[in-house]
Parts: sequence; C-alpha cells; structure tokens
Amino acid sequence: RYFSGLGNIIKNEALYRAGIHPLSLGSLLSHQHLEALVDHVVEFSADWLQGKFEGRQQHPQIYQKEQCPGGHRVMREAFGPPGGFQRLTWWCPQCQPRLSPDEQGQVQLS
Repeated sequence: RYFSGLGNIIKNEALYRAGIHPLSLGSLLSHQHLEALVDHVVEFSADWLQGKFEGRQQHPQIYQKEQCPGGHRVMREAFGPPGGFQRLTWWCPQCQPRLSPDEQGQVQLS
C-alpha cells in the first residue's frame, strides 16, 4: 500500500548498513549477512514510513552522499543487467568491501 517495492534509497541504505557490497551475489551470502540485510531493510523501511506519517524527512547515511558516516569517499555507479534497466547505486568501498564468491559465504558479521 505504501511501497511498490524496495526502491533505490532502501536498497542503498540496507546494503550499506549490513556492510554488503552492491555486486555481491545474494545466493552466496552467509546466513548472518542475509539476516542482517533483511533486518536493515525492515528497520529502514519502517523508520521511513513512520517519518512520512509524522512529516519528518529521512536522513540517509549513504544515498546521494559524498562521504559515508565513517568519513570515507562514497562511490556512485549505475548497475543492472546487460541491456536492462540501470539503477544508480551509492556505496563505500571501505565499509562494503567486494568479496570473492568464496569469501562471501565465509565472512562472519561482527
């Protein structure tokens, strides 16, 4: 009723807060990473919706930012399937390092 799906802002924020690089394959993420990602999607979406009802603006940590909260330079690039719809994505290479497929399933969240 209020969201047509996960939009660009929610996608960027949830991935950043979970420490997951935007090009990570979901099928290779550890159970802990998947749980953290879902938790951050739900939390950010609920906060956003509550803010809309209360007339306050959400303050993203990574979306359309030059620096992340840790002070690192934020990257911005369009990603999407070849020949398909490309979506702008903001991420922090230090806070969301790109892992090899082997590393993705092995890394434990702190």
